[in-house]
Amino acid sequence: MRPLTGRQHQIRVHLAAQGFPVAVDPLYGNRAPVLLSRYKLGYRPKCEEKPLLGRLGLHAARLSFTWGERELTVESELPKDLRVAVKQLGKWDAAE
Repeated sequence: MRPLTGRQHQIRVHLAAQGFPVAVDPLYGNRAPVLLSRYKLGYRPKCEEKPLLGRLGLHAARLSFTWGERELTVESELPKDLRVAVKQLGKWDAAE
């Protein structure tokens, strides 16, 4: 999905309506943090488990807008917590 316009709320509500709520979304999905133990069978943390993702899993990689007569584009890499979550969950998805 590549919205041409939209705000965080609109993206969240439309994804949830299509059956794909954003991770850790207290309003339109499941507010529970993403835990490795929910995906990796037999995984038992030695101490209190830290979430792979404990916040709303939404990130804008690129935003473009017009400022006066100029077209501006701002890009941002995935934050570390999202990179780690994607990497860890990707390992277990590929293993099955």
